[in-house]
Amino acid sequence: MSTLAANVRAPDGIAVNPRVGAEPRPGVAEHARAPERLGHPALRRVLLICGLAGLLGAAYGIGRLEGELSRERVAEQAAAKTERHSAKLDDLRALAAAQEERARLLEARRELHRAALDLVAYNFGMARERLSRVARALRRPEVAPKLSALGTELGTFAPAVAADVAADRRRLDALAERFDVVLDATE
Repeated sequence: MSTLAANVRAPDGIAVNPRVGAEPRPGVAEHARAPERLGHPALRRVLLICGLAGLLGAAYGIGRLEGELSRERVAEQAAAKTERHSAKLDDLRALAAAQEERARLLEARRELHRAALDLVAYNFGMARERLSRVARALRRPEVAPKLSALGTELGTFAPAVAADVAADRRRLDALAERFDVVLDATE
């Protein structure tokens, strides 16, 4: 005989084992009431702690997900800003290069003026040296073709050592005037 068959149910729902006697064993009805008898507040606390832990875990997971999405948005915004700044930087570099070239041309124009002053002061060696520097500066490949032609002409110009420098000075002034016209046109 099995133990299940040996259990006899009393009218109040308590199972009685006939072999042992009238020893009460918890039945199905008592199992439903067992938490009340074993400390229902303790079970409620355990369930509350488990529920809070589950909510905390869900909040943590949602926060991580939102953080990851936020990180991706920030990365996309940073990439867009980097691209915009890179384009601006390229524009500024081109502008700086143009301004540096303009400064070189203005320096060449200043040297041309100083060569004319050296010529009037009968300092022919310095005048030739300055004209040579101006010619080299104007014959660079980055320079406009009209200025390059002017540089070639200045390279062939050699003031004569003489007491009367008026003719050379007029020729140098005419070259400086052409330089100014071309320089103003390149702005």
